[in-house]
Amino acid sequence: MEAGTDSSEGWGESEPATDVEPLFSDDTITDSASEVNSLLESDRRSRSEEDHLLERVAFHKSQGRARSRRKPWSQSLVERELDFWRQFCEKIKREPVECLTACEAETIKAYLEWRVKNFRVKKESTMKSYWKRISCAYIDTAGRRMDNGTELDIRDWIPTYLTPTYGLETSEKEKRAMFVQEFYVFEYAHWVEDRRPLHGLIRVEIWALQLLSGATACRPGALVVSGSAKGTNKAVWFEHVEILKIRHPENPSCTVLAAKVNLVHIKDSGGQGRRKKFVFYEEPTYAFCLVYALVAVAFAHAAFRRPFKSVQELLSLTVPPSRHVLRLKFKREILKTPFFRDVEWTDTGYRLSDSKAFPYHKYRDHHVHLCRLVGKEELGELYDLRRGSGRNIHREFLPPFQGLLRSPIAHCRPFCIDALIAEEADQVMGHHGDTYRRFYLPDLIERDFSSIYFGTPPQDELVRAIARMSLTWDKRAPTDLSPQQKQEVRNHPELVRLRRRRDRYRQKLSRLGFHPLRRAAGHPDYIRYKAAERKINTMTTTLKNKRLDEEIRLFHDTIDDLEIDRQLDGRPVAEPYTPRVMEFESPERALIAKFISLSLDDSADGEALGGKAAFIDALVNLCHQQEGRRYPGEYDYLVNPMDVDSRSLTGLDLAAQPACRRVQVDSTKGEREAMRQHQDSMGLVDGEEAQVSREHVCLLCGKAFKRKFTLNRHLDIHVKAGRFTEPFQCRVAGCTTWLKGEAHYKNHCATAHDVFH
Repeated sequence: MEAGTDSSEGWGESEPATDVEPLFSDDTITDSASEVNSLLESDRRSRSEEDHLLERVAFHKSQGRARSRRKPWSQSLVERELDFWRQFCEKIKREPVECLTACEAETIKAYLEWRVKNFRVKKESTMKSYWKRISCAYIDTAGRRMDNGTELDIRDWIPTYLTPTYGLETSEKEKRAMFVQEFYVFEYAHWVEDRRPLHGLIRVEIWALQLLSGATACRPGALVVSGSAKGTNKAVWFEHVEILKIRHPENPSCTVLAAKVNLVHIKDSGGQGRRKKFVFYEEPTYAFCLVYALVAVAFAHAAFRRPFKSVQELLSLTVPPSRHVLRLKFKREILKTPFFRDVEWTDTGYRLSDSKAFPYHKYRDHHVHLCRLVGKEELGELYDLRRGSGRNIHREFLPPFQGLLRSPIAHCRPFCIDALIAEEADQVMGHHGDTYRRFYLPDLIERDFSSIYFGTPPQDELVRAIARMSLTWDKRAPTDLSPQQKQEVRNHPELVRLRRRRDRYRQKLSRLGFHPLRRAAGHPDYIRYKAAERKINTMTTTLKNKRLDEEIRLFHDTIDDLEIDRQLDGRPVAEPYTPRVMEFESPERALIAKFISLSLDDSADGEALGGKAAFIDALVNLCHQQEGRRYPGEYDYLVNPMDVDSRSLTGLDLAAQPACRRVQVDSTKGEREAMRQHQDSMGLVDGEEAQVSREHVCLLCGKAFKRKFTLNRHLDIHVKAGRFTEPFQCRVAGCTTWLKGEAHYKNHCATAHDVFH
């Protein structure tokens, strides 16, 4: 009883009640519920995370093996090779993917043989490239490398069977380097001797690109849009170029123009491409001053944020005392646009493009043209500049130039440059390790080995002169085909056959009533007609280039024998090549040519020409001009300005007008003074040839020509300039006829003024 009493008493006590009460209170129940909810939420979260991870696993499994990191151009080559593989599989009636995954050596060997037979392959290296692409296609398809011995088998089979069986070439192209001596010859030919009708902007930009290529040893694809990046505008942009005015460290009171160029779109090296920045300043030699070229191009595009009224206004800027530099910034809206741009054709003539970058093929084509112009035996490459610059980068001492031509560098003294360490040289060239030795080191070693071995006095200058690629250049070499040779090309049997096919399509469309032919656009016969015309143009260009290369090789192969025979026969030695006095249609180009011809010792003549302000101003004005086509021995004469308001044109007036000097510069006082001092060197029009006939005079500007054909070509300049876009009144005094369009103008000239086009 006591126990029960104690027990009941124990239960009846208030203390134990207070200990148990919190366990069953409302707060405790709420906390327990929240803990359960959190556990359920954590479980749901873990389950959702698990489901998400399983989904990602399934996704990556469906994606298969990751593809190799390739450039878009490289990937397009692999896909192109896959297209050829599908054509091959259709011929052997097998499924392409299954056949490639099978990785049968005999099938791949048959494919490579099929490629040799049907695609005019001539070099072993080409077949190795095809094999490498099909290997990449196998990796993308099968997800692994060839591991059954096929890769090693075919790698050994190409040089041991395929090459000797089909006579594939294994020789490597000779690696030549263009140094500053040859480079100046190219610059002189570009500005003075070239007769190709380029747009002024293209001529200035090519000059700037040549200077950049030579100074930076960069690949051409870093400056212009290469074929592999067509349409991407991967080139130098305005945001990559910076124009500066800085104080000269040796003379703080003098400011100097400078430029920074950042090369961004460069080739990857080891999977990672590293940007390169270069600094340039005002060169004392105009021919090599890249800063002036960059400023001129920026002026031509009106790119400066501050709209300068003239070049002189820009050059007169000074650096404030509180600063070390004055940056001439470009407009924000053009920073992402190409710096070197192409020109576009419009209804009113050529205009500067707003967004189209300068293409690689135009840069290369002009370089090949200059190679022919200077008399090179072999076609040059843009990589010649890179090799020559790379050679100078990898050595410390640059010798003086003892060349035969008088040039801006003809009297340079020996000078040294700071040696670049190996890492800096590799950064400039954009490669690693021994890449320069393997791919860029010129084949010809410019060292006096006789002196090294026999101990005789060194003849380094003689060795360098013998090693120069310009040693065999001859300006007498043909630069174009003769009319007879061109006719022989036109009479080629294949071209005759294609022209007959094209004429059949044209006659068929004419019988169907399509006049003019462009109205038949979309018709099957019109498509065949245009395809035949394109093939004719392509084949004509190919045959002409091939024939010209043969004539150039024949000249260089026989010229030495002819000179030897001449001397052995007792005849006098042939006189040296004397270039004729050049005449220029554009006074700006004439002034630039004069500046380019100045040497370091001709600083006084440069100041007489107007100095750097006149030089840059001439470059800017040339950027807005289209050069006309000119022919050797053919001149157009600038007659005295006609006073169309006071008298009419008559045959006696035209015949009595004396010929003016071909080059007249009226832009600045310095230019006018220079032309008076250098009239003879710029070339004059022969007074005996100044007699012109009435039929060959342009009534728009007063220029007279020797041939009607040249007059028509000249009229094209007025057409492209937009002269006939709006009605205008006849410029001949006493004639009040209003003319509308080119056809109306020609008809009026013939009927009213007896001037025929």
